[in-house]
Amino acid sequence: MRVLVAFLLSVLGCSLAEGRLLSKCDLKNEFVNLDLNFVAKIVYYVERMSGFNTSAVTHETEDPGSERRHAKDGGTVWPHSVTPRSAKMSPGPSGPPHQDEEAPTFYGLFQLSNLLACSDGTTPSPDICSMDCNDFIDDDISDDLKCLLKVHAAFMYMHIYRECGNKTSDYLNECEP
Repeated sequence: MRVLVAFLLSVLGCSLAEGRLLSKCDLKNEFVNLDLNFVAKIVYYVERMSGFNTSAVTHETEDPGSERRHAKDGGTVWPHSVTPRSAKMSPGPSGPPHQDEEAPTFYGLFQLSNLLACSDGTTPSPDICSMDCNDFIDDDISDDLKCLLKVHAAFMYMHIYRECGNKTSDYLNECEP
């Protein structure tokens, strides 16, 4: 009996380490105190890009002759290829042979990029979240959520600066303290 329990626990432990599939509602419930319209956009994005799979790893293709794929709802999905998690866990010195070095790889539930959010150890990245990309492909999505919000904040800052960068404190002179 002890052997059976130990076996079941080891199998359960291995399956948890490999990632998991979430439901739309499970993911929605992970977001607390965020605008529901924003959450809906995130959940929809996750459904289209990773299929709610926490261990998804995808590679953008750089083939100029390739056609864009279209999602079921008519939206555009850029061509990409999916690599099993185990293949990405120990990349060679130059990465997968079919992957262009400049092409991004996206990790986990939120498909966070090695060119921006994390470090894969081979591709130059600002590594906004200060994380190893493989940390995004386990079943613990708490670090993924934190990183997603950091990336969102960084993009919001860049967008605001791009749109309003020429404004100075003089813009607020009409406002009395």
